[in-house]
Amino acid sequence: VTKTVLVDVKTKSRSNYWQAILRDCLPIALSIGWVIWAFGFQGTENPWVEPYANYMIPIIYGAWYVIELITFPVNPKRKAIQDLIAKTVLVRHEWN
Repeated sequence: VTKTVLVDVKTKSRSNYWQAILRDCLPIALSIGWVIWAFGFQGTENPWVEPYANYMIPIIYGAWYVIELITFPVNPKRKAIQDLIAKTVLVRHEWN
């Protein structure tokens, strides 16, 4: 559908599983945390948890989104933060 392929920056070959996991582990973990937070776990009365800790997942998720919005247009190669972390790049590829 998108006619793109994820490749390693150094070797110019397809990325490996480790790079794919590294590229998407934080957004997936934040999404899971957001779902848990959204279904009511933010209001639990736990004396060991500071009150501000209830809102850490939405704050971190929002910060990640802002970092994504900043790094993509600012980077001269138009790479997003997850591409910089995993040392990958999306390139256009025509499938035969």
